[in-house]
Amino acid sequence: MKIDSIKLQALENDTHFSFHEAGTTLFSAIECENETFKSKLAAWLTATQHEDQVLKLLQKSLELKTVVKHNDIRRECLSAIFQIVKMHAQCPHSPHQAIAETAYEYLQNSRVKTHSGKDRLTSAIHHILDDLNQEEFQTLLTSIGLKEVFEKMKASNEAVKKAQLARDKENAKKGAGTVTTARQETDKAYRAFVSFANSLLEVFPGMIVSEWNATVIRYRRNLEFKQSLAAIARKKAEAQGNQPAAPQEDNKPSGEQKPSGQTGGSSAGQQPPKPTDKPTGDADASTDSTGSGTGSTGDKTPADGSDSDASQSGNSGSGPIYTPVSPADEVSANGKEKAAE
Repeated sequence: MKIDSIKLQALENDTHFSFHEAGTTLFSAIECENETFKSKLAAWLTATQHEDQVLKLLQKSLELKTVVKHNDIRRECLSAIFQIVKMHAQCPHSPHQAIAETAYEYLQNSRVKTHSGKDRLTSAIHHILDDLNQEEFQTLLTSIGLKEVFEKMKASNEAVKKAQLARDKENAKKGAGTVTTARQETDKAYRAFVSFANSLLEVFPGMIVSEWNATVIRYRRNLEFKQSLAAIARKKAEAQGNQPAAPQEDNKPSGEQKPSGQTGGSSAGQQPPKPTDKPTGDADASTDSTGSGTGSTGDKTPADGSDSDASQSGNSGSGPIYTPVSPADEVSANGKEKAAE
């Protein structure tokens, strides 16, 4: 019996460490006097511990919470000092107006806002602390009840600087590719151990590795299951990406398109007539009160069926549109016709 294999590079970071931790824990409990076995197991254990330290660096830095906490404290203290000193500087009845005006000028020269960045605020508060550390300003702060606020701002500013330096050291340890390198070293140590252990099993067949093989198979099956789910999701995404786009409204056949200016209904038989279309005389002609065959415009309908200007004007909708005329124009037109006869 030999130790089963597994694709270690396909494991996620936390699963990868968990696998190696389980292996080193199991084999460390085996009593074996072989020095090579012990040295290769120790190398595997050392690489696993180093990987654990590297993975911890990926976690969110606890120093960041310290920075945020003390940064808020010093902002509040600085805001209180600004406002109270300003009130005394602008109040003509304050016994501390003169010295408060001078202190407020120092504060204004710092050109800092409470919403400034952490590093800029650290530098600005450093200079403010240096300016207000003069004896006359310390007396002012004590008189107006800001001495404790001043000391609190000073302590919080130092805490922020210390925590920021600690964060920089952590980031320097992370570097680029440190996790990949640590994983590769652990896998290398594991393969060396497994290779020697398999050869040792031939000499000492009494060594049982069935328990470790069960662990390897469990990790391998979980890995294969996750890979199969990822493959299904990938094929589904590819299938959706290759599907043709849904037809749009503008892609309908020409017979189903709605003519412009109409809001609904079928367009069959509603297309405007072409310029060559002519209305028939029966449809357009009507009889007026005189009994003569005239159209609605008062113009006499040609008897010989020839085209007239009135029959060709306005060809929107289902028929031509005629422009009505006044009765005076109609009488005038009839008079001219009778005179001509």
